[in-house]
Amino acid sequence: AELLAELDKLKQCGVGKLDCNLPDTDPRSAELELGQRFAKTLDRLTLLSQAGIGDKQKFDQIAREYVSHPDGHVQEAALELMATLEPNPQQVTALIQGLSNTHDAQIYRMALMEFSRHQEPAQQAAIDSFLQETLKTGGHFASQEIAKQILPHLNQNNIEQYRTLANELPPNSRKAQDLRANIEEYD
Repeated sequence: AELLAELDKLKQCGVGKLDCNLPDTDPRSAELELGQRFAKTLDRLTLLSQAGIGDKQKFDQIAREYVSHPDGHVQEAALELMATLEPNPQQVTALIQGLSNTHDAQIYRMALMEFSRHQEPAQQAAIDSFLQETLKTGGHFASQEIAKQILPHLNQNNIEQYRTLANELPPNSRKAQDLRANIEEYD
């Protein structure tokens, strides 16, 4: 309960409703400090979740909320919390929404590991659609990370879609080369 209250307090700080003793040495210092505080609080929730302490449903709600946070450290902490919870379809939706706001390769790497825990056909279809769209039109680092890490996601239901996509990408691009290499390894 103390950590949940801390998250609520930090939310109030973020919208300027509380004075939270944040640094004001430059325009981003308060934002960075607030992100660090959010991440540390989420890390503490992750430890509780790993120990089997606390309300897993509430933790799931928190992880889904903070995976869309604009601070990458907060997103990483939310993904770490999510990894301690049972997979569910709402997590896939939250991950896809959260990833649409970032181009950070590390966030994508963590999210790909999280996606691999979601095996239901409807979830897989949403994941494949998102990954393929990001490979086509996503940011350079995000699409390259997906191409490098796609192998665990390839299966008999989606391999033809990824083969077609590999042929549509610029042939000498790093992401096309990585995607083709993973497809060859799958075969």
